[in-house]
Amino acid sequence: MARTAWHDIESLSGIGAGGSGGARRDPRLPSNIRTGDPFRGLEKFTRLLATLALWIERGRQRRTLAQLDARMLRDIGITRLDAQRECEKPFWR
Repeated sequence: MARTAWHDIESLSGIGAGGSGGARRDPRLPSNIRTGDPFRGLEKFTRLLATLALWIERGRQRRTLAQLDARMLRDIGITRLDAQRECEKPFWR
């Protein structure tokens, strides 16, 4: 029976049905495979996407704030100067 790449990874990393968990692991494998945690990289990627979404939303809100007239700014309780200061901030703050 031919072995697939996944079977090779299982045997090297000590995970899967044939692995003992405490078996010696190949140091050439990425750390998330060696530890048997396939979602480790996914968590970082999800956090990155959430940060990017936050930055995009901040930019959108600040562009909208910049377009409000004096009456609308009074309605939400901020001055033109407050709005200007907020709009001048970089998207990551």
